[in-house]
Amino acid sequence: MVFFHALTSFLFVLFFFVQQTSAASVDLGISSEDITLSAHPLIVGDQVRLYAKVNNFGTEDVTGFVSFFQGSEPIGTSQILTIRAQSLSEEVFVDFIVPSGTFNIRAEIQGTNPPDENPSNDSVMTYLFTPIFDDDHDGVENEKDNCPNISNKDQTDADHDGGGDMCDEDDDNDGMADTIELKTGSDPLVSDTDGDGLKDGDDPNPLKQKENLVPTKQEPQTSATSGIDEKPSSSSKQDVSETTSPSPLPTTSPANVAASEEKTEKKNTESSSSEALHISPRAVFSYTRIAWNTYRFVGQTPVENGARVEWNFGDGVTSNQSEVVHIYQGYGDFIVRMKKIDAKGLVAEDTSTISIPFFTMENRLVKMLVGILVLVLLLVLRIFFRLRRAE
Repeated sequence: MVFFHALTSFLFVLFFFVQQTSAASVDLGISSEDITLSAHPLIVGDQVRLYAKVNNFGTEDVTGFVSFFQGSEPIGTSQILTIRAQSLSEEVFVDFIVPSGTFNIRAEIQGTNPPDENPSNDSVMTYLFTPIFDDDHDGVENEKDNCPNISNKDQTDADHDGGGDMCDEDDDNDGMADTIELKTGSDPLVSDTDGDGLKDGDDPNPLKQKENLVPTKQEPQTSATSGIDEKPSSSSKQDVSETTSPSPLPTTSPANVAASEEKTEKKNTESSSSEALHISPRAVFSYTRIAWNTYRFVGQTPVENGARVEWNFGDGVTSNQSEVVHIYQGYGDFIVRMKKIDAKGLVAEDTSTISIPFFTMENRLVKMLVGILVLVLLLVLRIFFRLRRAE
């Protein structure tokens, strides 16, 4: 009996020791739910941030690093891990450019110290992400956007011609440009301002009704006594239309005027800040500088049915639109490449170099540096004058 009790106590102590030994393990882990992105929806060409949370399921502190992959291509650099024990976690991140087409992300825990005793949860792959093409970032995909290169969330289209008002030069489709209508006083959102049945573009005077433009004939006066027609006096020869007062100018609704002025102001701002039109060496595309780091690119060759275009702006951003506005996030020289593939597979390709300067007052960082230098100069001058007074 004593032997039995001793054996039982020994087994219990052995079991407790084994449990304690196995619990003192090294185990880092990651799951697909632990990988998140900073933006939704994902827009092709945007730079987004990729986050990953790594958990320590073991009872020892562990160091190591995490590597990210898109397919077989690494994303950024490996991120260092230093995680305490007792189920604590650490979050790391990298930045990358959203590619075109569906993709997934793979994350791997590597180089742990001490070595990971449970490698089964050290590598994970996310579900497929499907980015969208939205060049103007207004929340409407390019293929559904009636103005894909200028932000217009409301998709307003006054003349229902398929082109949004923000990029339509003739909102009411009357044959007269909106800028001209605003200068002449006609309504850019109404095709027949004076309501005479003629579109403003076809109307010689869109602010007067048609009947007011036709002179009224005056019957010659006759003598009541002789019955013989008398010659009309010089005063009666006046054209009645000379004395006919024109109809008052039509009143444009405030809402229409506000919308038109907003659109015109945006167009004028773009045109006033842009530089001369540049043509690529082989005349495949043209580009215009809109702002310090913003350019408008336009394919010079028409895109027929079955053809497609491919832009690469030299900073990792691509596009499939024939006309696109691109904003560079950095500075330096960027090689822009435009390729057009027709329905038969023939390729027209051209490149041009865009230079984004750092030292310009349009760069907010340069403005800050100049402001700091001015403050330092003022401080030095203040100290200098104080010392002079002290002397």
